[in-house]
Amino acid sequence: MSAAIQQIVDAWVRLKDRERLEQLLEHRRQLLLDLALRGPTIDTSQTANVLGDEVAVIEEGLARLPNAGA
Repeated sequence: MSAAIQQIVDAWVRLKDRERLEQLLEHRRQLLLDLALRGPTIDTSQTANVLGDEVAVIEEGLARLPNAGA
């Protein structure tokens, strides 16, 4: 996992910027979907693993924020 994504997530958690984290999460999920649609002609497994790790970091950051309605 990239230290950069962890730093970005940590900063947005400190700023309590749920919207930015959700945008980042949606972007990473869209990239994963785009990779999946490329088909078997290109090995995208390494990139998919990195993106999957980043999704997990972002989800952990979102979990550290208070709920939107709370």
